[in-house]
Amino acid sequence: MCVRFSPDDRVIATSQFDGTITVTDTATLTPKMEFSIPQVHGHRQPATSLCFRPMGRPTMLVTCSSGLISLYDFRTGELLHSSHEQDNEVYCSDYKPDGTVFATAGRDAHVRLYDESTGAITRMLNAAAEMSSSPTAERIYSV
Repeated sequence: MCVRFSPDDRVIATSQFDGTITVTDTATLTPKMEFSIPQVHGHRQPATSLCFRPMGRPTMLVTCSSGLISLYDFRTGELLHSSHEQDNEVYCSDYKPDGTVFATAGRDAHVRLYDESTGAITRMLNAAAEMSSSPTAERIYSV
């Protein structure tokens, strides 16, 4: 589903349709770790986006089509924090360059800004008002 390099280019992470995340050493091309995002209603969900915190602690942000947002320590696979965007499919995410804020967007055409340390939404932007009346046009696939 997606691929991202870590900020130091030492690892590359890939996400698969079944919610599996693989972290691979870029020097040796050897998988260092593999883990799965939590199941939702007993089913694995596609991991639709992932990104690394650009500085500071080694955190990877993973989103999935069920609206699940998870922060992991990408060295160990430990789940650090998890939240859920109710009634939304999250398709994309990214960090602010200083790592203090991350953004998500998806099916409901809202861009949500989160405080990375608390996981709280600090701002929400509605892009749907600017888009056409087509339901498929009212989605955001990149942020």
